[in-house]
Amino acid sequence: LCPATANSMNRLAAGLADDPVGALFLAWEIASKPYLIAPAMNAAMWDHPATRASRERLAAFGARLLPVGDGRLACGEHGEGRLAEVAEIEDALLMVLETPR
Repeated sequence: LCPATANSMNRLAAGLADDPVGALFLAWEIASKPYLIAPAMNAAMWDHPATRASRERLAAFGARLLPVGDGRLACGEHGEGRLAEVAEIEDALLMVLETPR
């Protein structure tokens, strides 16, 4: 899921399936197929207790969260929450595609 907003991550962690992304997540066999999440959001949203809890819950489900960057954000502020660089996302995708199950 890229970009994964605070809204989308919190919805997935809550198990909501009222849109295609949520339905796919609940139907996804995480134990046998990787599910990557590339977060991108404002620093305050990234650090909010609800989002922190959602990150932990998604990881407990078996989803793999890519690390966020620290720097200039889309809102103009600086901080954590920046989408990983394209090369980092590509590397993560290639790594899970090459890993035998």
